[in-house]
Amino acid sequence: MTKVKFLTRSASANGVIQVGEVVEVPDNEARLLIDGKFAVLAEPAVSEEELVAEPEADVSIKPKHRTAKGKQNIWLMPSTK
Repeated sequence: MTKVKFLTRSASANGVIQVGEVVEVPDNEARLLIDGKFAVLAEPAVSEEELVAEPEADVSIKPKHRTAKGKQNIWLMPSTK
């Protein structure tokens, strides 16, 4: 079963489905609805576990430019022109 979000109104003997409604339908019916542009896939492409897991980020912090004690950093001084 696949969840789809309807882009059009649909009516059958089972009832009416309004635009924007999310409905669970059999996989083959979902494929037909999506191919015909009557609906779009409503389920996320990634699993719930992947959404919850925190990504491993390569965080490297560049150290600040330091000067020796008593010296001024000429790159941070305002120009005197």
